[in-house]
Amino acid sequence: MRPLSFIAFREGGPIPLYASEKTKATLEQVYEYTFSPKSTYETRAKVRLEPLAARNAVHGVDFLRVPVMHGTLEIAGFRFGRTAYLTDVSAIPEESFALLEGLDDLVLSALRHQPHPNHATVEQAVEWARRIGAKRTWLTHIAHDLGHESTNQALPDGVALAYDGLELAVTL
Repeated sequence: MRPLSFIAFREGGPIPLYASEKTKATLEQVYEYTFSPKSTYETRAKVRLEPLAARNAVHGVDFLRVPVMHGTLEIAGFRFGRTAYLTDVSAIPEESFALLEGLDDLVLSALRHQPHPNHATVEQAVEWARRIGAKRTWLTHIAHDLGHESTNQALPDGVALAYDGLELAVTL
């Protein structure tokens, strides 16, 4: 939460945080010093909780919520224009695939080759990428044991590991 105070200062006001009711309750409990109207912590993050709907407009950009799973917990991925961002994913519910049609870019987590209860393997992510059919898929949230060059060489065309400093031009 602390880095958000600097963004709020630059933007001149509280930053909206979009959260489900369950997440909102957790944030208000864990970060009570930030959200309590009685807080005396002057340098706390300047944030405002907003309900996470199926669609949320942020700075004029429409974000579509894409339900995905993180272990047994349903979390949110997002589609904006012809780009989708799905990280910390262990499964994509069948109904979510329809929300991911017609993408130019897909950012998708792929932790490692070995199975993990809360994260996709590289193989799972590649299979989802094929099924979704985005022009380009960038794998992120990767573990240190994936060799960047050796992994990239083994990936199919149109799929690559993301890297620090990567910038994508997106169509909104």
